[in-house]
Amino acid sequence: MSATSKVRALVSFGSYPEISLADARLKRDEAKQLLAKGIDPQQYKKDQLKLLRDEQNNTFEKVATDWFKLKSSSNFKAATLKDIWRSLELHVLPYVGSIAITEIKARDFINALEPIKQQGKLESIRRICQRIKEKITVTDSHKAIFDKTPYEL
Repeated sequence: MSATSKVRALVSFGSYPEISLADARLKRDEAKQLLAKGIDPQQYKKDQLKLLRDEQNNTFEKVATDWFKLKSSSNFKAATLKDIWRSLELHVLPYVGSIAITEIKARDFINALEPIKQQGKLESIRRICQRIKEKITVTDSHKAIFDKTPYEL
């Protein structure tokens, strides 16, 4: 039954060899619990899949690119913008660019910046950390990402 329309809907959890009878029963029980709460199980599953896809597609590189487009429309000089993006391309994106923004931890950035620290380029680390912090601030989930700032190496 649909939680909103009170009309029965056929729900399939998969075919037998792929889904055992015990697993199908568990999924049925979960669907019944959702219905008891007034939630349509099929819509709930679609919403959960969409959230997962959105989370996986929202990588640090995408956030950085969006941030860079925003900065490009401001009054920064072309040379400054080029320097900002180049530092990210060289030192950050190869390490954390493909990670979902909600999965990134401070340790990921610290590990990415470790080679620069070994070279003694502390001013470069400071600038890159400032740029990382700006991108993280753009996201809604930045509070969950940092348990420690990358500059605290």
